[in-house]
Amino acid sequence: MLLAMLMAILLAAAATVQSFRVDIVDLAPLYIAIMIFLGCGLHLLRRMPSRDGAAAERARGGQRLGHMLVITGLFYFMAATAALGCAALARTALPYADGVLAAADRALYFDWLAMMAWFQASPRIATLLIHAYAAINWQPQLAIVLLCGLGHPALAYRFMTAWGICLLLTILAFPFFPAVAAFHYYDVDPAQMPGATAWASWHLETLMEGLRSGARATLDGDALTGIITMPSFHAASAILLIFAFWPFTWLRWPFLVLNMVMFASAVPVGGHYLVDTLGGLLLALIAIAAAIAVHGRGADIRLDWKAIRRPIRRREAGLASI
Repeated sequence: MLLAMLMAILLAAAATVQSFRVDIVDLAPLYIAIMIFLGCGLHLLRRMPSRDGAAAERARGGQRLGHMLVITGLFYFMAATAALGCAALARTALPYADGVLAAADRALYFDWLAMMAWFQASPRIATLLIHAYAAINWQPQLAIVLLCGLGHPALAYRFMTAWGICLLLTILAFPFFPAVAAFHYYDVDPAQMPGATAWASWHLETLMEGLRSGARATLDGDALTGIITMPSFHAASAILLIFAFWPFTWLRWPFLVLNMVMFASAVPVGGHYLVDTLGGLLLALIAIAAAIAVHGRGADIRLDWKAIRRPIRRREAGLASI
C-alpha cells in the first residue's frame, strides 16, 4: 500500500510539473473497479474466524478471498498509475538514449540485427517467443490466486512488494534513458516480422514525440501504454515471476523455463536492446532482496500437492463432525 501511495504521489507531482490534464471521466471506471476490489477485500478481512469448526473454515476461505482481492486491486492500481506516471515523465525530454544503448549492446558483442535476422528466419521459434512474451498478461494474477488460495497470503504480499519496488525503480530510471526502441532505431519493417504483436514497440516514436512535444497533454485511457525501453520491465517481470512461483514445488521448473523464454523474448518481440534486459534483471534482483528483507525468506514453506489436499481434508473432517 505504501508503494501504491508513492506511485500516486509521483504521478500527481509529474502531471502537475509537466502541465498534464487528467481525464477523470475516462479513467474513472478503471479506478472505481480497483476501489471495489480493495473495498470488498478489506471488508472480508475484517471478519475474524469463529471458534466453530465449519464456520471457521468458511471464515478462513473468506479471508483468503479477501487477501486475493486486496492484492489484485493493488496490482492493477500500481500498473495503471505507473503507466500514467511514465507518460507524464516522458516530457522531461532528455535526448534519446538509443545510440548509447545500441553502443552498449555492441560493447557486449551482441549483434541486434543478426539476432533479428535469425528470429525472422525461424518462424516456429518466433511463435514460441511471441506466446511467451504475452504470458505476462496472466502469470501475476495466477500467482496471486494460487498463493492466497492455498493459504499463504504472506508470500503473495511479498511477491507484490517485490513487483511494486521494481516497478517504482523502473519508473524513476525511465526519464534518464528515453528511447524509441530498437525496432525504430534499426529501421525494422513490421511487415517483415512474423506475428508482430507488441503494438507499442512499433509505434513508440509516435507516442514519445506526442508526449515530449506537448501534443498529447491529457492523461487518459490511451496513456495506459508501456513506453519504457530501458530498463526492461518485461525482463524484470520474468525474474519476479520465477520468484513468485518458486515456492510451488510442482510449478517451479515449468515456470522457470517459461519465464526464461519470456526474458529472452523481450529483445526480438518487445524491441528491447540487450542491455535493457540486463538493467531489468538488476532491478528485479534488488527488488526481490528488498522484499525478502521486509517480509522474510519464508524458507520453511514449500507448497506441494499436499498443500492442496490439506484444506480439503480439513473441510471433510468439519463436515463429518456436524
